Amino acid sequence: MADGDDAVRSLVKGSGIIFAGFVLENGLAFVTKVLMARLLGKTGFGELSIGIILAANVSTIFVLGLNTGVARYLPRYDDPAKRRGVLVSAFRVVVPVVVVVGALIVVFAEPIARIVVRDPSVAPVIRVFGLATPLAAIMKLAVGAIQGIKDSTPKVYVRNIVQPMSRSALVVVVLLLGLGALEVSWAYFGSYLLSAAVAMYFVYRRTELFADTPATPMYRELLSFSGPLAVMAIASLIVSGIGIDTFMIAFFNTTDDVGEYNVVMPTAKLMILVLSSLSFLFMPIMSELHAEGASAEMERIFRLATKWIVLATLPILVVMVVFPREFIALTFGSAYTTASLSLTVLAVGFFFHSAFGLGERVLNSVGSTRVVMADNIAAAAVNVALNLLLIPSLSVLGAAIGTAAAYVTLDLLYLYHVHDREGMHPFTSSLVRPAVSASPSSAARPSPPPRWSR
Repeated sequence: MADGDDAVRSLVKGSGIIFAGFVLENGLAFVTKVLMARLLGKTGFGELSIGIILAANVSTIFVLGLNTGVARYLPRYDDPAKRRGVLVSAFRVVVPVVVVVGALIVVFAEPIARIVVRDPSVAPVIRVFGLATPLAAIMKLAVGAIQGIKDSTPKVYVRNIVQPMSRSALVVVVLLLGLGALEVSWAYFGSYLLSAAVAMYFVYRRTELFADTPATPMYRELLSFSGPLAVMAIASLIVSGIGIDTFMIAFFNTTDDVGEYNVVMPTAKLMILVLSSLSFLFMPIMSELHAEGASAEMERIFRLATKWIVLATLPILVVMVVFPREFIALTFGSAYTTASLSLTVLAVGFFFHSAFGLGERVLNSVGSTRVVMADNIAAAAVNVALNLLLIPSLSVLGAAIGTAAAYVTLDLLYLYHVHDREGMHPFTSSLVRPAVSASPSSAARPSPPPRWSR
């Protein structure tokens, strides 16, 4: 890379493409969730949410962090044998593992439904998503390979166009036919199948995986780097609120509450759209700068990217803090407005994560994966403790408090370790001013009395 300005241009150009893709993806996903929540009702939407989250979580855990490992190691090698070795080693580890895990979910769907979520009627949905789990993992690993060649366009096609468009189209057809949660599950399976196929097509065309050249085995390097990420994946899923929170709500309360939680959670996650867009190319760029010893440029890009994220995300925060009840009523319907306070709590937590979540990418780019793992374990412990304390009595609101507190804990730990290890931080005067000026806007309208979710 020639200089830091090239890095900034690469980040802006690639992130702009990815942001457009994220807007399309999340817009379609949001509209689809609105339709499912309204037409399936709280119970049906809750059953479907359990299956969706199961596939997402299991595929993330059992990709074993190798999607991130591939993304980090590919840009560091010019030797074709080593580049192909990175890809071959990753796929040879992941594919057998996820096939076995998916088969186990299919076989043990009924015990999972009866014991874990205490609702035997969810078993058929769990079985379908067990079949989808290997496809989801292969797609994630393929996207990691695409990320490693620093080409954002194929990733946008797969994750932001093919998957959401096929999913939305299939789901809408099923819902228009008046079918239920099980049939919608098969629509999700179809979208995973198509997305995995398209992702592998790009891997075939753009990478050395299927090239007729030698492959230097890279198992030790990849697993040494990615092993902690596999542990971190479990912890980060606990922190994120899309895993253990849902299953604990189902265990302690009802499937209806699961449906309510899975209305406010994806709504609040709109806060991290810009973070997700920038972070895809942020890590390989920071990794390359770190390899070149360009510490000053790393800090400059870190601060600049953080400022962009805060400025773009503040308006969304204001809407979700001032008008949470109206927003839910206009989208998902008045049946879900009891979760409006939960939406506000989650929005604040996700704003904090959006503002400072790049700390994780900095630590990963310099190889501090064990620190990232430790930080995620600490934040996961906070979430689990608060969930156990609050979910039995407060249900959805308790889960929201746990998730928000976990993210604040996590990002404070990231900031500390980035400064401690690399001597950098994202704070500038131009970062603080927008937040201060937004405070009167948030306070302009009195908050309604708290409405507790069951």
